Amino acid sequence: MDWKKFWNEKGEQENPFAQVARIGGTLQQDEEIIDEIVEHIVKVLELKSDDVLLDVCCGNGLLTSKLAKYCKKVVGIDISDVLINHAKNNFPEIEFICADVLELNASTICKQHLSFDKINLYFSFQYFESFDKGKKVIENLLPFVKKEGKIFLGDIPDSINFFEYYNTPLRLIQLVKQTLQNKNNMGKFWSENELKLICEQLKINGKKLTQPEQLPYSHYRMDWLINFK
Repeated sequence: MDWKKFWNEKGEQENPFAQVARIGGTLQQDEEIIDEIVEHIVKVLELKSDDVLLDVCCGNGLLTSKLAKYCKKVVGIDISDVLINHAKNNFPEIEFICADVLELNASTICKQHLSFDKINLYFSFQYFESFDKGKKVIENLLPFVKKEGKIFLGDIPDSINFFEYYNTPLRLIQLVKQTLQNKNNMGKFWSENELKLICEQLKINGKKLTQPEQLPYSHYRMDWLINFK
């Protein structure tokens, strides 16, 4: 799946929530959902007013701009140049970088931002649709987080709840068709054991978190927190 092309095409839509595939109904409902997600991220990461945050796969900056209110500084990165342009235009006070996290290195991010207190990657880990890519993402983020920092991988489709999402014949048929065409836009359903193995191989501590029920996709998704304390 060409995810850069996929998100660039999404980014051409007018609705900012549709640009990042976060539509719940009316604009008011969408705004309420985003606010609930922000509250959840702030709580899990224990964001503080003096924290410097890296928001990975930030899209058009909707979440990033709201998270910025809870920390000293936030930097957003995303592979989609279309979405990054939206982010830069809509939130000029925030630094946004167009970059592929699979190729992230010290030269990608400005020298003054070589370390972050917290790193957030929400609603996007599923698009790294193999064990090796998922491991590479986490491995690439490790040099950028401070010694006692945290990395939050939020809203990951949980393989144990696969049929909570694919719960109708139509969805299963669509999955087969998309898979055969290499266009499965749901990406990968991850298992707790896969994420545990990645953490073991990278010699870091990670644990599965159950999402609060009020979050829109909690019935089939999980969170993963990497803590260095």
